[in-house]
Amino acid sequence: MTNYILNNFKNGKAFIYQEKCINGEVVIGNRICIDTKGNKLFELPEVGMIVNEFEDEDIAFVMNYDSQYALLDNKGKFLTEFIYNNISRNSDEGLFYATKNGKHGYIDIRGNEIIPFIYECCNAFSEGLTAVKLDEKWGMVDFLNNTVIPFDYDDITICYNNIIAAQKDGKWGLINKQNEILVDFQFDLIDNWASKKSYTYPAMLNNKYGLIDRQGNILEEFIYDYIDVISDTDDIIGEYLRFEKDNKCALYSTRRKTFLTEFIYDDIEFCYENKLCVTLDNKIGFIDINGEVIAPIVYDSSSTFYNEGFVAVQKNGLHGALDSTGKEVIPCEYRFLGNFNEGIACATNQERQEGYIDKNDNTVIPFGKYRSCSDFHCGLAKVFDKELGQVYINKQDEVLKIKV
Repeated sequence: MTNYILNNFKNGKAFIYQEKCINGEVVIGNRICIDTKGNKLFELPEVGMIVNEFEDEDIAFVMNYDSQYALLDNKGKFLTEFIYNNISRNSDEGLFYATKNGKHGYIDIRGNEIIPFIYECCNAFSEGLTAVKLDEKWGMVDFLNNTVIPFDYDDITICYNNIIAAQKDGKWGLINKQNEILVDFQFDLIDNWASKKSYTYPAMLNNKYGLIDRQGNILEEFIYDYIDVISDTDDIIGEYLRFEKDNKCALYSTRRKTFLTEFIYDDIEFCYENKLCVTLDNKIGFIDINGEVIAPIVYDSSSTFYNEGFVAVQKNGLHGALDSTGKEVIPCEYRFLGNFNEGIACATNQERQEGYIDKNDNTVIPFGKYRSCSDFHCGLAKVFDKELGQVYINKQDEVLKIKV
């Protein structure tokens, strides 16, 4: 019997490979890239190559071969040799962070090395600069590897709004791209992740946290146990903070410079789509970005995020879903409920059968027909059919014919 092992589709492409049982031994085939019609686009040349999903339709993605990495474009052409220890996409500028021979640098989407592999560490590019470490000191370089911030610092953070948090002689302050000191080096810590959409900075002094602005003025006194950024999307990073004091949390708006809740929650975390999950006495509920309760704190757990206006929750051991108003629109009657993706969610009924439902709790793929169901991506989901093995199905429950 020949089985395909499938991966989820992303940007209209997916990688599959075959497993064959020959004389009692499992033989694995090369990975093959297919489109959403099941057509073969290209095949990788070696069995041992492991593929990450496409980052973007026009941007190369990352390969792995014998613990060495290379870049491959979406036509199947290798852009680099297998010379890297690691490659990852951590830049808004279309660059790939990589390591080679234990040193750190950057390559672009054509495989060119734009930041030489001479550094002990690198941070993400932001506003045209990346923080790099050389000879145990930190500085910043631009896309041409020109030194913009000299290597004078013990530590340094990402650049947001032309402002950088840096550490010197054990203390933290704020500088700009011209290496001018904006706030003297006097704090035990400054976190500038809160500055992407604001000019406020959680800081620590004498083991307590407070909030300062870019001139060093104190916005909130140093009386808190911890301050952390609560981020939904990149667009609002820094707009909301979680303050902790005496084992309780409160929500704070950096834009409005005010607390949106009292210190009443055990935890607060973003759940996407401008919703926050709050925890109290081992139960969870939801509030909006104004701190108003939209779903009572009565649930045992939830998925990590809202998606398409819905979030899966669990109550009394069974799963359901809330809509954006906090209403329980899918009753907690399922043994499992995944996140809605492309309008459909995978669910497991009380008879332990898997199927798919829509946002009105209508069954769209029958329960019990498939096992090991995954989310829909690009109109297709991978499932296990007891006769065919692992297959892709569409929303009309038609099996995709793979033509390789």
